[in-house]
Amino acid sequence: MQASFKIVGLKDVLAAFDDLAEQIGDKKATSKILVPAVREAMKPVLTEAVARAPVNTGGLRLSLQIEARRPLRRDRRSKYIT
Repeated sequence: MQASFKIVGLKDVLAAFDDLAEQIGDKKATSKILVPAVREAMKPVLTEAVARAPVNTGGLRLSLQIEARRPLRRDRRSKYIT
């Protein structure tokens, strides 16, 4: 049994993504939209992490924070970045 399909409008979608990348400034490192958006999106995660952190001394709970910034060269060499 064979199935065939045809994708229509993919060029338009890719062009829209290119326009969005240009507006956000992701490639040029001039974004004033992307980093604040990431920071805002992570606020519920921080709230949940603080709520679930064990309270032995309270140090972990106090140390949790959001850091949203563009990665540096040093960050990109990290084993955690793929």
